[in-house]
Amino acid sequence: MMRTTYRNLLAVAAMTLGGSMVVGADAPAADAPETLAEHLAVMNALTVKGRTMRDSEMGHTAYDETLSGEPMGAVGNRWLALLEELEGYREEGEGLRGAEPRHYADATYLYHMHHSAGRFEDHGLFDPMTHAPSALLVGNGRFVMESLQEGGRFHTDADRESWTPQSMAYGLDAFHGVAYAWVRWDKPGGAEDMGLLSAEQMREWFGHEPEDAVAVARDAAEVLDDAWDTESGTYDLGEGPVWELDALASLIRGHKGLYELLYVFGDGEEDERQAERLFERAARLVEAVLGEDGVVESWGLPARVRFEDGYAVADSEDVDVEAQWRWVHHLTGGFALLRENEGTSRFLERRRPGLSEEIGGAIDRLIEGALAHQLSEGEVVASLDYDSGEVRDPDASLTTQAALVMGLGNGYSAGESFLRPGDWEGADAEAEDRTRAVYDAILGHGRGVSGSMTETR
Repeated sequence: MMRTTYRNLLAVAAMTLGGSMVVGADAPAADAPETLAEHLAVMNALTVKGRTMRDSEMGHTAYDETLSGEPMGAVGNRWLALLEELEGYREEGEGLRGAEPRHYADATYLYHMHHSAGRFEDHGLFDPMTHAPSALLVGNGRFVMESLQEGGRFHTDADRESWTPQSMAYGLDAFHGVAYAWVRWDKPGGAEDMGLLSAEQMREWFGHEPEDAVAVARDAAEVLDDAWDTESGTYDLGEGPVWELDALASLIRGHKGLYELLYVFGDGEEDERQAERLFERAARLVEAVLGEDGVVESWGLPARVRFEDGYAVADSEDVDVEAQWRWVHHLTGGFALLRENEGTSRFLERRRPGLSEEIGGAIDRLIEGALAHQLSEGEVVASLDYDSGEVRDPDASLTTQAALVMGLGNGYSAGESFLRPGDWEGADAEAEDRTRAVYDAILGHGRGVSGSMTETR
């Protein structure tokens, strides 16, 4: 397998920008986040906030039309500045300094800003957003596939001496970026971006053929097949039928990558059947948590769930606010279960037509609950008591604030309770007020995570 170094890939990305890697130059100076986890969380929150500032959402005339102008450009520039600073975490050939599997999963999601460049074209950011992240995204995916993965198992580090349920979940989440790249390249939705690259260019950048990615998907599916516990209705990867909500969310996003790869690039009926099995399991896991008999309370989700007889039950006394909003983000943002495009499996639409509505309704309930229970004087809290909804820890971390922005921004349109401004005319006043409250929370916490923007609200 060809191994182009990350530094050489970075040089290629620079050349595509006309030899310049000076990005985010217009971003006001601000301190960089202190840890890799915070750095990635801030970038991903800015992705969601910036995308949502377009003129059909927060930048709409019915909310605040000024947001789609200079403030949106400031978000994009800050994101690009943070991208440049992220280079300081890179250790050539060894991934990101100090990274754990979850960090590689979070780095994967940077593709969402990369593929949102068109929304920032009026701010002069189309080229840097399109090209500057490419090397990091490719390097991240290759490291996960080549150094953390072996035989379909995703390990805790490049020594590949141990793997855990968590490393498998976050590794699959990180690998879904590789799957997304190939699927987008192949399908109509990517015709104007990834689809512009030739098969040879894709092979050179990624260091493998789509068939190699499919082989990893087959191996991972076999590992998952062996771990599926029919009696409990979940995977037992060595720690019983118990999952932390955050890891379970990544596991489900990882399933999306596997089943789409097998469906789009697989060879024959067995790959398609395996894709269907993976989708059905992911759907069952989501339904067990969010369905009518699930674990949604007015104030949130439990931090950990246990599966019994196909149902999820709370296995924690806490609502971990960060984990909850990462869960919503993983179901709704980017290459996620709820997002189906032309040329892909469309399993949700074809095999589970009512599940999207059920998930959307549950997310509506979570957002309504957050506005009522998870914000204290407008500031998000860290945790609540799962049984009573009382605040346990009011001091939310930077990563919790970022998760809220990501979950609200990606999730508010999944159901029917939160209308976009273009639909406010003729709707009842409460519908407008609900969405305004969501936008206010995104903006307020978005300012908190960015540390660099001038905004009108």
